Amino acid sequence: MTNRLYFFANIGNWKKNPIGGGQTSARRVIEGFRQMGIEIIEVDRHWNVLTSKVGHFIENSFYATINTAELFFVLLFGRRSNSAMFHISYSASLLPLEFINGVLACMLGYKTILYLKGGKLEDTIKGLHGLKRWIFKKNLDMRSLVLFEGESDIERVKPFTKSRLVYFPNYIFEKNIPQTHPVKSKDYIGICHFGRITKDKNVHLVLDTFEILAEKYNNIRLTLVGGLSGKGGNKKYYDMVESRCKNSKYANRILRVGQSSQAYIADMLSKNHIFLFPTADPCEGQSNSLNEAMTQGVIPIVSDFHFNKTIVADNRLVVKGFDAKDYAEKISDLIESNLLEDISMEMWNRIKNVYSFERVNKRICNEIKGV
Repeated sequence: MTNRLYFFANIGNWKKNPIGGGQTSARRVIEGFRQMGIEIIEVDRHWNVLTSKVGHFIENSFYATINTAELFFVLLFGRRSNSAMFHISYSASLLPLEFINGVLACMLGYKTILYLKGGKLEDTIKGLHGLKRWIFKKNLDMRSLVLFEGESDIERVKPFTKSRLVYFPNYIFEKNIPQTHPVKSKDYIGICHFGRITKDKNVHLVLDTFEILAEKYNNIRLTLVGGLSGKGGNKKYYDMVESRCKNSKYANRILRVGQSSQAYIADMLSKNHIFLFPTADPCEGQSNSLNEAMTQGVIPIVSDFHFNKTIVADNRLVVKGFDAKDYAEKISDLIESNLLEDISMEMWNRIKNVYSFERVNKRICNEIKGV
């Protein structure tokens, strides 16, 4: 039975707040495994900060070598029996690192488990040919277990490998799920968006949609939370969003807050009705923000992009394309049909019944212990 994992991922400094969804997710997985009695030996993968193509390539290559050397020495002097090397990765440009570290672990006598997260796997598979295709297949074949954040990715990968493939979605700890359905105010309708202020997240579309609705409804409010991302952040775009919030015709109904704590986010969500999430971020997987919003009974209106549709599992909440009028129409339909309370309950229940710690983590830990 596997009861120790050599855990290779972008974890970051536990004394500091996580940078981005990747670190948040990695720490949650570690905490969940430890609660189930699995010993974790951490090997941290560097978080790249340089954004230019040349700078990113140099930084990525340098630290990939350093991190691989660190992993090698940890594994070299590690315990092989009842142990496995667990690697969280995102495919795409990280495919060579996944392959090299997998081969390294196997050569040193370890079983290996790969957890593929994010939304880039579909694009990776479409671009496979020649040597890259061979590496992709071998990378999967050497694994005792391959886990996927996106359930749809399993069908895409099946033709490449006979390795065991298992769905491992993001989850919410029970302690963070309200015991009763959160009651929302009937005095106003709160729309919110939180996360990194980047163009790929289409934050401008959130503002466009709000202004369409604010013209129609006097009781609509917007709360926009988030800061400039240190990685991939566009200062010009960020400043444009700031300016629009200040100069909007409906500025008195917009609450603009910078990067905030999890406690503030939870409180903010408890006071809002709708989470507007028109993301087109190519790295988007199962968004932590989406899970957190649904946990508080906030109704997500999402783009039909990567895993969003599967997570919300309600076509009334999914918008094809990126036209603000379509998002506003979806929200207006819910308001006019008096469906806000019912769908809020549906989303809260979906987190409890599908994406909670108890529902997900025990199943995954049993898979790992059986490796």
